[in-house]
Amino acid sequence: MAIPLPSDPSVLVGIAFAVLVTAAAVLAPRLLARRPAAPVAEKPDADRLATLRERVADPDSPRRIEFYLFFPARESAEGSLTPLRSAGYEVDTRTPASRERDILIVASREMPLDLGMLTRCRREVAGIAAVFGGTFDGWDAGEAEGGA
Repeated sequence: MAIPLPSDPSVLVGIAFAVLVTAAAVLAPRLLARRPAAPVAEKPDADRLATLRERVADPDSPRRIEFYLFFPARESAEGSLTPLRSAGYEVDTRTPASRERDILIVASREMPLDLGMLTRCRREVAGIAAVFGGTFDGWDAGEAEGGA
């Protein structure tokens, strides 16, 4: 047995509106629920950064941080250069002795020894590497100088 639909268009609009409101009320909590935040950084990064901050004379002054990216071919490595430079990194292309078939890109920038900023930069360069078929292989802040 079919339910007869009302002939008045305003009633149909009201029914449709009620269905949408009900669906929104049911789905909104699921759609808007905050997922657990991803860890800000891997613990090794946080530990290493804390050690560096202890070893330098002025931990709040910017330092040159180098991010290491490996690519299987020169063409893919060269493809990453423009996005890295556009993101504010200086780049250097090298052929590492230990991995002769890979191309190493060193992307660097001056920045404070700040975990949040390091994490953002790490994700940014790792993402650029991935787009061009490369891999992120860590970071370095050079030799720490002076003591705290």
